[in-house]
Amino acid sequence: MVHGPDPPATLVFADLHSGSLRLYAGLPTLRWVRMPAGALGATVEEAHRRGLRLYVVFDDEAERRSWDAQAAVAGERVQTDPEAQVRGVLISRVSVKPS
Repeated sequence: MVHGPDPPATLVFADLHSGSLRLYAGLPTLRWVRMPAGALGATVEEAHRRGLRLYVVFDDEAERRSWDAQAAVAGERVQTDPEAQVRGVLISRVSVKPS
């Protein structure tokens, strides 16, 4: 069997689906709604610095607004880009906005 390099580790920000992502996909999750105000940007930047692939999962528009409100605190440099949609669940890639 040929083995290639290990894929980068993945971290998913989620609210409603945090448990199912952890249980069924085996992915580490963070619930952004439980993070202190202002912590999202520093968390994303540190995870990005460590080479983690970052995603956020939105179950509905209310979750998206909650994420946007957290990302907007103190001008944090968090960027989300839609990657996929499964039924009503939106999966977006998270990155650090260029300076």
